[in-house]
This record gives sequence, structure tokens and C-alpha cells, in this order.
Amino acid sequence: MRIETARLTPAGSLFKGEHPASVLELEHEALLHAEEPVVYELTVRLVSHEVLVQGRISTKIEVQCSRCGEFFSTLVEDSSFLCTYEIEPGQDSLDITEDIREAILLLIPAFPVCREDCRGVCMQCGRNLNEGPCSCKKKVLNDPWEKLNRLDL
Repeated sequence: MRIETARLTPAGSLFKGEHPASVLELEHEALLHAEEPVVYELTVRLVSHEVLVQGRISTKIEVQCSRCGEFFSTLVEDSSFLCTYEIEPGQDSLDITEDIREAILLLIPAFPVCREDCRGVCMQCGRNLNEGPCSCKKKVLNDPWEKLNRLDL
């Protein structure tokens, strides 16, 4: 998103619109995909020799659940996006696309979960436990402290 700095006023200007999902540069990511354009509603003000940009940015992405491995859609939104930019004398425009991209990417959870009660997958057979129980027999794990507990000290 390019902002023409020569037209800015201290009162501010409202910028509304959307950018294609390609600005997020997620084409080569295996665990997440951009579904919809990045939507923005930003107020841009000229304050002394700086440009103040604040507002809301959002998009929908498809991510893989870290428990069950299924892909699901989620809204990523920054309702308090805020950046300042120092402008040089004679600078005609300012590109804030990279900061919008970075803000969206930082809001994507590191371990996304499709729902709070996601049961994940069976550790033995790999069945998605959200679809029902698996038919494999559960192994009884030995107590790692069993031999130490039997010591007479």
C-alpha cells in the first residue's frame, strides 16, 4: 500500500481497501494458505516530520491444526495496527505493505488448534480422534519410577 505523503494533513485521511492475498507471500508454505485479500481501514496523519498510520487490518487464512492435522479457516485481525514513519524532505510516497504483511504474520498462532476440544490423533494408529475412537489396543506404559519406588532406603 502506497501513501502519497504530499497530500497528508494533520487532520488525517482515511484509507479503506484490500490487497490481494499474494502480499503475504505464503505461496510456498505447506502449513498455511492465504484465502482472502488483506482488508485494511487505516487513518493516516502527518505529525511534524512523521506519518502516523493506525487502524484495522485483517484477512482469513487456512492453517493446519497442530493437534489433528486437519486444515481449518481462521480470521487473523489486528484491530490496533499502529506504525510511524519518518519522512525525508521531498519524499513523495511511503510504502507500508511490508509492515502490514509483518503484522498479519506475527498474529498467526505458532500452534493453531481447530477447536478448543480438539482430541488430536491416536499416537499408535494415527486416526483422527475427533472422528471417533480408534480400534487399536492401548499400550500400558510402565511407570518410569517403578524400580526406584521399590528400593528400600
